[in-house]
Amino acid sequence: MRRTTAFSGPFLALPTWAVEKMLTSGEHQHLPVLAGLVSLCGVSTHTCRITVGSLADKVNLSARTVQRSLKYLSTLGVVTVSHPAPGAVPMYRVNYSPRSEEHTSELQSPCNLVCRLLLEKK
Repeated sequence: MRRTTAFSGPFLALPTWAVEKMLTSGEHQHLPVLAGLVSLCGVSTHTCRITVGSLADKVNLSARTVQRSLKYLSTLGVVTVSHPAPGAVPMYRVNYSPRSEEHTSELQSPCNLVCRLLLEKK
């Protein structure tokens, strides 16, 4: 499913603070899972329901790799996982604001990464 944004294109808004944290700490291998979740999440709710196996198929990774990435993303605070009932499909919420106040408000903008990438291309 393609989404269009104010940029008139099929862009995904990734939480900049989380992307920068992953890149500076050498944990960039988790970006495909984050991007996969963002592509499935509702625009206003930032939530989606999906099994690990289905997400693994979507991002072309093994289920075990996706599980490790989800654990890392949850520890980082960029993804919150809810298990409503045993056996139910978990719900994932992408958090665009960091848990701590160590990040500036500039980094909290979900479109900041897209804007910076567009400006860096010039």
